[in-house]
Amino acid sequence: MALLLRCESILLVSTGRLRCPECAGEFTLRQPVTGVAPDAPQPCPETDCGWAISWHEYHASWTKRRLFGGKAVTAFRTFAAAYPRADGTRARMMLIDRLLHTFHWDLKAGAPNRLAANNLIECNHGQALALLDELSGHRPDHERQQWRDDVARMMSRRKQGP
Repeated sequence: MALLLRCESILLVSTGRLRCPECAGEFTLRQPVTGVAPDAPQPCPETDCGWAISWHEYHASWTKRRLFGGKAVTAFRTFAAAYPRADGTRARMMLIDRLLHTFHWDLKAGAPNRLAANNLIECNHGQALALLDELSGHRPDHERQQWRDDVARMMSRRKQGP
């Protein structure tokens, strides 16, 4: 469930929406325009709610928490739609495994950028690789090293460009 909730948060932030903590209504917070202070509170549009938040507060609530899905939004959306309907533990684990191993694909170069696991567990690339290595403990050491080498090669190709 934690991954599902994390994906839902990523999808909200990635689409510029938020969920009101008072009434659970979803809405888009307007970015400040020229001449409007980013600290000006914007009210929840639900009738009689009364909750409000500024763009500055909203942005601070998710910045540096890896909640922007970037090029992996489709993977997060697919998981969020499929997980509640998954039939049994095995099906849910397969969805989780597929999501953790998803790369953010660069649409221009057709190359992988980084793991979606970075967003899901709020970690850097090295920490994500270490976790995936640990989770795949059934692999012999030489296969695990081969996978790490393949990922490193793809990442270095990405940095070099097409």
